[in-house]
Amino acid sequence: MCGTILSILSTKIKNYATKARKHETAQNLFVDTHFLTPYHNIVRAEIIQDYAPCNQDCIFCNAPPDIPPGLPTEKTRETILQLLNDGVEKIILSGGEPTLRKDLVDIIRFARENGAKIVEIYTNAIRLDSPKYTRSLVEAGLNGAFISLHHHDEIISDLLTRTPGTYSRTIKGIHTLHRCGVPITINIVVNSGNYRDLKAYTQFVIRRFPYIDAISFSFVMCGARAQKNPAMVPRMSKASPYLKEAYEICLKKKMNFANPGCGVPICFVPEYYEYCFEYQMLKSQSSSLRLSMQRNETEKMKLPMCTECVFNEYCLGVWRGYLNVFGSDEIVPVRDGVKLR
Repeated sequence: MCGTILSILSTKIKNYATKARKHETAQNLFVDTHFLTPYHNIVRAEIIQDYAPCNQDCIFCNAPPDIPPGLPTEKTRETILQLLNDGVEKIILSGGEPTLRKDLVDIIRFARENGAKIVEIYTNAIRLDSPKYTRSLVEAGLNGAFISLHHHDEIISDLLTRTPGTYSRTIKGIHTLHRCGVPITINIVVNSGNYRDLKAYTQFVIRRFPYIDAISFSFVMCGARAQKNPAMVPRMSKASPYLKEAYEICLKKKMNFANPGCGVPICFVPEYYEYCFEYQMLKSQSSSLRLSMQRNETEKMKLPMCTECVFNEYCLGVWRGYLNVFGSDEIVPVRDGVKLR
């Protein structure tokens, strides 16, 4: 299946070019520390992740294969209150797809009324193509959106998400959110079907959505569906030159960007260390540092050569799943050439 899709993607990409020439706390609840780099102030934020359901079917999705029932409203409210009492300022509602929750408006309003400064959703923005629905979320207090868009070409995007017709709705949803005044970050999950197109993708996003706050460059994780479709996971050493090219475009065009916690390790993009989530997190010595370290202890690992790297104190290591697939030959410690600020 994966080979077939990659073959189709290869053909579509060639045709496109031719035309151009011519934590788990309960059930499915996940709590995480999140802040982007360095384009706005660090805030204490937590993700509430409800894996079920989703209206796309991305071939590289990291959601667990056996998706449990949706998180009940009352449990979500309890968790929000607990997080706010612990000093969290930003509540992030993730999925699956949070806009499929029938109680989303009420949950957003509940979080804001109980002291959340920011309520953000991680979304594919498909349902946000409706101005009426989007306004209902904003009126409830939504003031942040982290939107998945995995390719700038409609055909390739729909192949990656395996949900034809959703690309155009995501594009419309982004514009609708902007018209409603919601700050937006666009996120791409870099994978074998799109990493060679990062330059064109970045140019497209900046041109089409100049009003967004930032672009986030995630990297496909070797779990869930990607584990069943390993060809969707490129070597980081192959993808990183394309990432650097995209970063440079962002810098040139003055577009904020981030290498998030699920991005590539700093050693693959050392020149851009200030835009790496882990560097900023570990440098900040945030109050949730210990939680993040404990969570990633089983998901990421340091290698013996990491002790030689100038970023050793500011990096949590490499995903174990990635190392299981590719080994550690690509991991080269950064010993010099970078002056940390």
